[in-house]
Parts: sequence; structure tokens; C-alpha cells
Amino acid sequence: MFSLFNKLSNKKRRNKLKAQIFTADAIIAAGIFILILISAAYAWDYSREKAYLTDKRDYMEMAARGALSGLIETSGNPSDWHTNQDYLNTSYMKSLGLAKNRPWHLSAEKIQAMQDWYPERNETFKRLLGLQGLNLHMEFWVYDSGFAANADYVIGSSPGSGIRNIVRLQRTGLFQNDTGDYWLKIVLEIWENE
Repeated sequence: MFSLFNKLSNKKRRNKLKAQIFTADAIIAAGIFILILISAAYAWDYSREKAYLTDKRDYMEMAARGALSGLIETSGNPSDWHTNQDYLNTSYMKSLGLAKNRPWHLSAEKIQAMQDWYPERNETFKRLLGLQGLNLHMEFWVYDSGFAANADYVIGSSPGSGIRNIVRLQRTGLFQNDTGDYWLKIVLEIWENE
């Protein structure tokens, strides 16, 4: 009988040891599972943020290309918008363009009007260019036997710190003023603040 009791006692001890081992395995497995869940959540959040930034960047690049093309390829609607600042207040103004009489032949008067009126009408200009909610900076560099140290015309303020995305485009055109035609370098920067 003693040997039977001994066998039962040993069996209980082994089952108890197995149960303890099973509990340790379960804790380790649960810990690994929690780590996998945390890693998956982090990867999901990172991927979602990356996709948002990529989509936003693509949108900004398309908007910048469209705005710059509209500015240098069209004269605006109405084409004499630069003669009357009140056009900017009404729905009469349909689009903004800097071309004088042909695409890429830009008017000094239109560039000057945009530079002069931009500080108080920046939201109107951005709406006409399709750049609502974004910041805008443009520079026009006239090439007359070389570029000057500073841009000849500047519209908007330069991007500072705390910006999230920035798109910078550069095009060339012809600049027509009273003294003749000159090459013109046009730089457009748009960005969003953080």
C-alpha cells in the first residue's frame, strides 16, 4: 500500500510540476503575443501617417504645377486684372495670369501688381491659384547680363522653421518691360505649417 501511495504522491508531484511549467509557458506566450500586437499597432500607425504625408505631398506638387502653369501660360480672366484692384473683390475675377500677350511672355505690370497687392489680398490670390490652406512664396529673377544678388520681385514671405512639407518649382520665361525682353527665372515655393 505504501508503494501505491508513493506512486500516487509522485504522480501528483509530476502533475504539479507540469502545471507550473505550463503556467510559465502561458505567461511567456502571452508576453510575446502582446509584443506582436504592440509592434503591429506601431507599424499600422507609421504606415498610415506615411501614406497621408505622401498623398498630401502629391496634392501639393500638383497644385503648385497647376498654379505656376496658370500664372505663366495665361493672362488671367479678365486679362486686365492688374489695372483695377477691385477686380479681386468680385466674382468677376475668374483666374490669375501673368502673361502679357503670349504664354511665357510675362508682363512687368502684372508681376508688380501681384507683388504690391499680395500682402493684403493673399487669401484671394491663393484662392485664384488653387492654393487655399497653403503658404506661398514667389521670386522673379530678371536676367539682364547676369542675375542680381536679390530677386527683382518677391511675393509672399520665405518659409521659416516649423514647416511640414515644402514644394519648390522653378521655371523660365520671358520678361517684357519698357526696355525690352529679358529671360526670367521664376521660383515658386508652397508649404504647410506643422
